[in-house]
Amino acid sequence: MSELDDTMSEQIRLLSEQYKLRLKERMKDSVEQPKTRKSPSDIFNSSNPARRNLPSTPQLPNQSELLSVVPAAPDRNLINAEIESLLKRKNISVEQAQNALFELFKVRSRQHLNDKQLAEFLEYLKSPAKV
Repeated sequence: MSELDDTMSEQIRLLSEQYKLRLKERMKDSVEQPKTRKSPSDIFNSSNPARRNLPSTPQLPNQSELLSVVPAAPDRNLINAEIESLLKRKNISVEQAQNALFELFKVRSRQHLNDKQLAEFLEYLKSPAKV
């Protein structure tokens, strides 16, 4: 799952919890009221006060609202292109790059890195340190 999916799932979970809390509060309030037997027409009548007190369905944020809150994830293709450019500019061989990856992350290929590790490898290559 991507970070955006994780964030959206977390926000949906939080909204669900808020909804459940409001529902519990309203249920508690309705239990404290004296119970009277109602006819089916009273129950389904929209002017019934008990029906008006039901919580409304929470409005979930739309995707554009979520995207404005969540920072954009780095594009792996752009990071990989920048890494390739640095490797060529610094004349670093494939074997040297693989050795650096193994020393830093215990992997031999950038494909096995997550987004954060890929960005760290890019920063490592940008530093004046020798690979």
